[in-house]
Amino acid sequence: MTTPSASASSSQFLNAQAPEISYRNGRFLRDKSAIVFDWSGFIISTQFTHRENASQPINSLKMVVHLDDPGNLYNCYLWKISENKRVKLLQENVLTTVKGENAFGLVFNWPMDKDSQSYVVEIEIEKRTEAMVGVVQFYGITFLQSVQLIQRNSMKLKEKSSTDLKIEFIGDSITCAYGNMGKPPCAYTPATQNVHESFVEKTARYVNASEIHIECWSGKGVVRNFADKNTTSVDPFPVYYPRTLANDANSVWEFRKTFIPDIAVITLGTNDFSTAPRPSFEQFSNGYQKFLDFIFGKYAPIKGPSFKIVMVVSFIVQNFISIVNLLDTIGYVECCGH
Repeated sequence: MTTPSASASSSQFLNAQAPEISYRNGRFLRDKSAIVFDWSGFIISTQFTHRENASQPINSLKMVVHLDDPGNLYNCYLWKISENKRVKLLQENVLTTVKGENAFGLVFNWPMDKDSQSYVVEIEIEKRTEAMVGVVQFYGITFLQSVQLIQRNSMKLKEKSSTDLKIEFIGDSITCAYGNMGKPPCAYTPATQNVHESFVEKTARYVNASEIHIECWSGKGVVRNFADKNTTSVDPFPVYYPRTLANDANSVWEFRKTFIPDIAVITLGTNDFSTAPRPSFEQFSNGYQKFLDFIFGKYAPIKGPSFKIVMVVSFIVQNFISIVNLLDTIGYVECCGH
């Protein structure tokens, strides 16, 4: 990928372990030189103090994001911060990675601010695609101009401590937003997926959740995955759930260490019964109960009776595609998923 150019003297590299970078909304591992992750919705962020340059017609920020990535896409947001609150979205971009490359250019341009000569700006890079696309290694950011960075211990946004709400979303393609950006009829590609526009992230924003984690994998079920030839699968979703990295069976997530949700929202079961042969009631209910017991066993001893699980049932019908096409003719549908 072509990256913005700048002289070596003006560039500034910020490595992934630097205190000016923060990570939230997802599980990850710290390597010596990288941050490793694969679940949906994971956010990388950093802040700096921006000063307006009256000699320039617009503000501009050029940077290179260093990733070893098999092809995920990212939502990139530039926010104006005032009194530790996001007050204005200055610009948003989409970063598309390519397997085999490790440096991806990113440019932000935004209008001059008539009210402020100096203000704090936050960069957010959100993984919009799901774990099945593959594992990511993030090495850092090169700013192609001088920036005054802010350490993360002083960049925490204001949160209402009395109403902090942490939510964990667990599910399949519906949670992952499989194909939600596609135009019917369409085939799935990573470009047609954006978890930011999923029902889970919209719900989180609506209830003003302070932090969320999203663990999902399209096609997975409670006991049987989509189109499996048997009534149960060897690797349904509960196999992946205890992992820090969904794609690494040896990466065990420490449930009680960093993120304890108030609510876990589960959207599973559609794939179990999507095709024949379907699991029996006993197979499905026993598998679901075992999964619920596992989740309660991790969180309830810490949160007590305040911890809740919400089990979501999705509405899927046999002639789904014909309904989607009908709704599309009247301009109601802008997506297609599985």
